[in-house]
Amino acid sequence: MFIRNCITNVDELITVKENDSIDSALQLLNTNGLKSVPVIKEDGSYVGILSKEKCFEILEANSTISLESLKKLSVSEATDIISPLNLDSRFEETFPLIVRYPFVPIVGENNQFVGIVKRKEITTALESSFGVNISGLRLLIGTAELEGRLEKILEITHQLHLNVITAVAFDAGERLNRRVLLKVKQNNQKEELIHRLEKHGFSILTIHED
Repeated sequence: MFIRNCITNVDELITVKENDSIDSALQLLNTNGLKSVPVIKEDGSYVGILSKEKCFEILEANSTISLESLKKLSVSEATDIISPLNLDSRFEETFPLIVRYPFVPIVGENNQFVGIVKRKEITTALESSFGVNISGLRLLIGTAELEGRLEKILEITHQLHLNVITAVAFDAGERLNRRVLLKVKQNNQKEELIHRLEKHGFSILTIHED
């Protein structure tokens, strides 16, 4: 999955220019119920993100600056410089950014701002990957990092004619402590599935039925 599959385009967004006043930017945020907004140049190229949080941080860090003085500053003086991704970036590259910021800025050619990936889109994609809100049998499986182990799990589910909702591997760097989250639709093959997995050297760490 790539960024281009989940982007909100710039023409659907509210942005501010780097030379705008903080006062006008804050009014724009308040009017639209926003906490942050992308900052761009006059030519549409990307600069960074302006947030209410950043403005408050400036006030707290410098007691000589009043709110009125802050409002007179330009947006560029309160902009967080955040490295953007591009349309061909992998979806998982958004994860380190989205834990700190409400959205991930995306640029095209010549650093032109083209849109954002919202936190909601990332959350929805992760929920889909983990089969959230889909009833089923959920097994957390432990295994050593050996070639073909995930393939073997899927081979077993295929032999039992199970409908796999999701199969996600964790701990890619741990050779002796790999975990796989397997979720399949409810059926009467639970005990046989567990038996075959254990027969092939897998450890069943947890079992949960939705």
